[in-house]
Amino acid sequence: MLNQACAERPHLETRRIRSATVDGVPRQPRYEVVGAYYHVTARGNSGDPIFLDETDFDRLVAFLSRAVPDFGWRCFAYCAMPNHFHLVLQISRESLAGGMQWLSGIYARTFNNRHNRTGHVFGGRYRPSIVQSEHHLAYACRYVECNPVLAGLCAHPRDWPWSSYRAAVGLTPAPAFLSLDSVRRVGGPKAYEEFVAELVAAIQSGSDPKGLTLAPLPKTKGQTLWV
Repeated sequence: MLNQACAERPHLETRRIRSATVDGVPRQPRYEVVGAYYHVTARGNSGDPIFLDETDFDRLVAFLSRAVPDFGWRCFAYCAMPNHFHLVLQISRESLAGGMQWLSGIYARTFNNRHNRTGHVFGGRYRPSIVQSEHHLAYACRYVECNPVLAGLCAHPRDWPWSSYRAAVGLTPAPAFLSLDSVRRVGGPKAYEEFVAELVAAIQSGSDPKGLTLAPLPKTKGQTLWV
């Protein structure tokens, strides 16, 4: 397989997160919204693979299981693709930047050590997009878990073992760090399975699934709002 390759939340507090500099040039400040839901993406340097075998996928999930409690996150969905990964998170404090720095850093060091390589693993900083409301949280999770289907890597998300989908619908035990609240909001595993099947059918029929995914609005303070 490898070779084939959101109701509004009250009392949210927006704070600016200072970023490190590169070659003396300050990066654009990040803004973190405490209590917000985020769709986060991290990609390989120059589009290169960041997962070369099953152990690499398993390592990311293991590190994620540490990052979620340590940084006060709630994780609703994840999906590891050959050259990038997706997360759907909620943050309880100013911890997204620090958590992603730790997660990508420890993964990159492990990846380089395992494969006897040097250099950057990830291409720049992670990309955060705010999921606008709880109503759209399930849509963000569905989009993330259908990424392998969108990429043509499998026919259905249940066939891709490196995502949260199988746990969401009860095919495998859910890891302790994974919240199934978005599944419960849809109506439970069976209803969520049907919800995901709607997008899978649109993809397989060759129709434009844009109306069934999430379209980004213009950027606000360096981030994208998803509706």
